[in-house]
Amino acid sequence: MEKEDFRFMIQKRLETIKKNKKIYDKRMIEILQNDIIKDQEVILGYFPLPDEPDLRDLYDLLIKKKKILCAPVYTGEPSQIEVRRFNSSLGFKKWKGKYMNPTGKKIDLKNVELAFVPGLAFDRHGYRIGRGGGYFDRLLAKNKKMYKVGLCYNLQIFDSFKDIVYPHDVKMDRILIETGFVK
Repeated sequence: MEKEDFRFMIQKRLETIKKNKKIYDKRMIEILQNDIIKDQEVILGYFPLPDEPDLRDLYDLLIKKKKILCAPVYTGEPSQIEVRRFNSSLGFKKWKGKYMNPTGKKIDLKNVELAFVPGLAFDRHGYRIGRGGGYFDRLLAKNKKMYKVGLCYNLQIFDSFKDIVYPHDVKMDRILIETGFVK
């Protein structure tokens, strides 16, 4: 199966969790607070698309704790991706009607210690299938020290993507689903 076929299949599956999504997101936030977020000062997040885990309540808590939160800025040109700070869940502006870009000052990616990474699917080895275009992979490849936590729901976990993983695909350090970390 090709990545595009896989993406289509996953998007159909995601339609089945809509009624429980808020409960799942809350569980994931609790786990991240208790098990992942420690002394990191600079954290990469994302503004969620409707079918992605929504961490905005966690972002608000981290901002109160004086953490520096940043998110990718989508420009349409993958080689020009950068990260910018946001100070609240409202610190974003729409780009191409679907993506939200942070509006704060530019953050040096080398300073990011922890990254929350959404994906359409992950395998048990830590590899991710995104939405296509390679934005997150290019961004994550620029900072090898950053601890990467993939976020998705149980129905997005697969045993292996060995036939569709490419050399530029970046492996996650851990993957979190609504019931806990994937082993």
